[in-house]
Amino acid sequence: MKRILAVSLLAAGLAACDDSPNEPKGRVPGVGEEIQFNVQFNDNCASPVMKTGRVAAVSNRAILVHDLSNPAGGFDDADYRELGAAFDDLVWPVDTRTFGEPGDVDGNGRVVFFFTRAINDLTPSSSSSYVNGLFYSRDLFPKRDRGNLGGCPSSNVAELIYMLAPDPARGGVFSRERVKETTPGVMAHEMQHLISASRRLYTLKVGGTDWNEVVWLNEGLSHIAEELVFYEAAGLTPRRNLDRATLQSSARYVDAYNAFAAQNAGRYSSFVFELAPERNSPFETDDDLATRGATWNFLRFAADRRNGDDRQLWNSLVNSRTTGMTNLRAALGTDPMPLFRDWAVSVYLDDAVPGVPAQFQQASWNFRQLFSSGLPLRPRRLVDGAPTAFALDAGGTSYLRFGVGAGRAELRIRSGGNAPSGACAVVPALAVGQVHTAAPAAGQALCVQEPGDYTLVAFYGVDTDSDPLSVEVTATGIQAVAPQPSPSVSASDMAALSAGAAPLYHDATDVRRRIRDRERELSALVQGPGGARYSLASTAPDPAKLYLSVARTR
Repeated sequence: MKRILAVSLLAAGLAACDDSPNEPKGRVPGVGEEIQFNVQFNDNCASPVMKTGRVAAVSNRAILVHDLSNPAGGFDDADYRELGAAFDDLVWPVDTRTFGEPGDVDGNGRVVFFFTRAINDLTPSSSSSYVNGLFYSRDLFPKRDRGNLGGCPSSNVAELIYMLAPDPARGGVFSRERVKETTPGVMAHEMQHLISASRRLYTLKVGGTDWNEVVWLNEGLSHIAEELVFYEAAGLTPRRNLDRATLQSSARYVDAYNAFAAQNAGRYSSFVFELAPERNSPFETDDDLATRGATWNFLRFAADRRNGDDRQLWNSLVNSRTTGMTNLRAALGTDPMPLFRDWAVSVYLDDAVPGVPAQFQQASWNFRQLFSSGLPLRPRRLVDGAPTAFALDAGGTSYLRFGVGAGRAELRIRSGGNAPSGACAVVPALAVGQVHTAAPAAGQALCVQEPGDYTLVAFYGVDTDSDPLSVEVTATGIQAVAPQPSPSVSASDMAALSAGAAPLYHDATDVRRRIRDRERELSALVQGPGGARYSLASTAPDPAKLYLSVARTR
């Protein structure tokens, strides 16, 4: 008869007094032993919901545990051994040399992966998307007060990541083959979350709320982790402007892309789809797919723009005592808002026409060629003499196309109710691909005198949780431009490289948001100074933070 071990088997103490006095610190369970874990995702430290799992494999860096209540037809021990090897050989070295090693609260030198139907149950049967893994920082806290950390009685006290279990009867993204293909990428993603929280809590001993990075930057770095595993698996490097033809030239590239990079491309397509950039941004306080796609793409753009040691940048962002914009500003060594503005221009202009300056290029990915139906962004078209009104969320961008003929075109931009006054500022003559950027201001007028096709890029560069900024553009003396074709497929179908391989999303669901809220509450258990940065109170719009750029495209 197998011995059922208490959850505290993996919960060795953090100081002289153990959380699990009946178990030696650092004991590694053997294959076949049974362990219980708390899978309560709606409460941090109370009302535990226990699940029993069997240790299916133990590798040098991982303990893989199979929930005994998992659906039939899932992974066997050989599958778990294979996944453990993938973690040891691919995920662990990529993540740890980039972000640093996590602590070891259970003293066993390994990360526990609990493949449990509790993750499957987070996705309703009617949902078009799903949760495929989860790190919950609750499990890094001791059960009783230790040093600067308060006790969390229902913590699992382990470096623990909860994983989706195959469910062949449910099929689709829950099929055995699909879960096995995507699991290493999920491991890489969740491992960044674990490393970030662990190093801030135990290595840097950050206090207050700053031990937990803000959601948009934390998720963006985890999507960077997925991308880094793609490069490692494919034998490729950044700044190669990868397109569909290049990736399809090698079976190794296709396999690596579908396993580790298609999800990032899919999230990015959800950001650029039609008018979505007006309502989304890389630094929104939500956990939406569009935010995740934008944040990942911006971080890759920022690293490519630096063209230095990417690893140093990622490491400095994770190993920081600050969070969010403050953290990003310190890591980049400059105000990030002009970089966000240039990135907003690059979203539309990159690989669109020749002659684009390097500061507006996305050096690692050619999305116009990667997506089978082309870039799904659909700019607005200005009509001569007719006002075009829209609203921008903080960090939001609108793209507005217009043509100029033999005369002078004038663009009058009203922002937040502020109308431009005085003469318009003349945009200097631009070659195709070139960009003119105006200083941010409330109420502006721009004049374009050279014939050609142009795109006005309006970026709302405010880094607070601002109410939407109302913008109205009235153009006179312009010519119509041809409409772009509508996408023939949905944004979620655009990134697959081979038959049967579709981008699979690490989705933002209500339960995921609830868990992030619960993690914020854990800050009450962390002593020491920290920033009060989780207020969601919106500020009034700031029309002086509207950045305008004009790009010539023909």
